[in-house]
Amino acid sequence: MDEWFVAQVDAHGGDIHAYLSRRTADGVADDLLGEVWVAAYAGRSSFDPDLGSPRAWLFGVARHVLHGYYRKRRLRVPSLLGFERPVDETDAVDARLDAAALGPALPTHGRAPHRPRQDPTGG
Repeated sequence: MDEWFVAQVDAHGGDIHAYLSRRTADGVADDLLGEVWVAAYAGRSSFDPDLGSPRAWLFGVARHVLHGYYRKRRLRVPSLLGFERPVDETDAVDARLDAAALGPALPTHGRAPHRPRQDPTGG
């Protein structure tokens, strides 16, 4: 295995595992991380540093593996037409996690903090 790839695994493995863990059930992330490393190693010759960092490339591989996981599981929801359609929840989960991570850092634009209302009857 080449030294460059091993250095990327060491540098980004924990963050990629955390990414997968937040988006899957317990224990699944370990298996998916293995798939990420296999796919990334097989496609390492396609990495172009002019297009982005190794970290971004590896997260792209991880996202692709995660989408494949959901496709294989074929998550389904009932439709209004009476038949089921596959669902990929990754985008919605990503948006919720990003919003939760950014929430404390977002400015309140001068709004006062929320305070519970007091009972006007004193009770």
